[in-house]
Amino acid sequence: MFFTGDSLCGVSGFFNFFEKDVRKSVYGRDRNGQRGAPYVRYISDGKPCSGVRGSQQASTDLSWAKFTHFFMGNVADTAVSQIQTKREYDIMKKTNVQKLVIAGILCAVAVAGSAMSFPVFGSKCAPVQHMVNIICAVLLGPGYGFAVALCSSLLRNLLGLGTLMAFPGSIFGALLCGITYWKCRKIFPTLLAEVFGTSVIGGLCAYPIAILFMGQSAADIAFYAYILPFLVSTAGGAVLSAIPIYILSKTRVLPKIQRRVDR
Repeated sequence: MFFTGDSLCGVSGFFNFFEKDVRKSVYGRDRNGQRGAPYVRYISDGKPCSGVRGSQQASTDLSWAKFTHFFMGNVADTAVSQIQTKREYDIMKKTNVQKLVIAGILCAVAVAGSAMSFPVFGSKCAPVQHMVNIICAVLLGPGYGFAVALCSSLLRNLLGLGTLMAFPGSIFGALLCGITYWKCRKIFPTLLAEVFGTSVIGGLCAYPIAILFMGQSAADIAFYAYILPFLVSTAGGAVLSAIPIYILSKTRVLPKIQRRVDR
């Protein structure tokens, strides 16, 4: 479909054409005053423009249905693109990049800190993982804490820095302390939840793992054998994490950090 004539030369002529002719067809009248015209017929006034001269006549069959389809199609495309952009923005907003970065850093700290251990009352204390669990609970929430504990345990096993005991010794305490802080927003119950989840729940769950997957004999170890080693490690991690968290909480810096992370 080609438009010629003086009123179609340039942008002003284009809008002039639609203002004079198309709107008349919308109200049911064409240039000749007839009702129900299926199209608008435009006649050039003879002025030189776009190759039309003298008595040459340029006519345009502008179907209102085609115009409506073209106009509404553009509006629909614009609306769809705006909806897609809003959905992408909502997905990016839900996926907090700052939390992902902090979770990755804490996961690396837990993996690197697994090499740090010292004997306490005949058991080996490795507190870094439990310290990371509590920090994740306070800053990131239970979901991120559980994910960090799971990923760090997996990486420790892949790198040869730990055994299968890393899974029950980290994920239960991380999940329980994360839920506790999410519900009550208090530090001391969160520390107790980490100690209970790791030592009691994790220690009891470690017994079947040791028998089924690590070749231990049920006659050699008691079902509560892992509670004391896990208790020593998680108590040390709770103490290490409690000191900086309490300091930040008393100085009112912790709420600012939490608001910053949640943006």
